[in-house]
Amino acid sequence: VLRTILTGRKNDALASLDLIVVAEKLKDDISSSSLTLAHEIVTAELQLMRSLLQIMLGLRFRALYNLRQCWYAYYRLEQFLEDEVSLKRCAQNVDCVMTYEDLRGRILFGLGFFYMASSLVPASL
Repeated sequence: VLRTILTGRKNDALASLDLIVVAEKLKDDISSSSLTLAHEIVTAELQLMRSLLQIMLGLRFRALYNLRQCWYAYYRLEQFLEDEVSLKRCAQNVDCVMTYEDLRGRILFGLGFFYMASSLVPASL
């Protein structure tokens, strides 16, 4: 996705969008009872990548809709930053593949990247 954003090739953007769809289908195959905070982080990251690619492809309405979903996902994740106990509890969970620092860092990086990306959205949208 990063290469696609840097080069701006539409063929690469379409291929990256297809890979994001495949990743989301893999995530959706997991039963809802076994979803963890790590899955929510991945969902927010996928939504952010999807909306950036859709902006590149000129799919404005879809991009704005997905950007809104992404904002809501990161808004929910931001609540975990205020409650560090739940982050630590998730990191200690056997099913969670990320450490506490990983979870916190990915949430903070995602929030920062979301704010940066939303500030770079053209005014013509």
